[in-house]
Amino acid sequence: MYLEAQEQLPEGATEEADFVRIDVTDKSEAERKEILSALREQFADTSYVIRYHFCRHDKGGACEIKVVEVS
Repeated sequence: MYLEAQEQLPEGATEEADFVRIDVTDKSEAERKEILSALREQFADTSYVIRYHFCRHDKGGACEIKVVEVS
């Protein structure tokens, strides 16, 4: 399980969007909340989307994405 944050750039932008992916598989709920807070702080001056990415490729399944927040 990953917690991801990605900057949302305007259409036609030429720069690369900032992206952070953190493995939170073995983290407690409190630790996940701290990481989420840190991501919000890091992306505070941008438009962004934060999501949980449940990767199941190692088990032959498809990924599941759960959007947490869009700003």
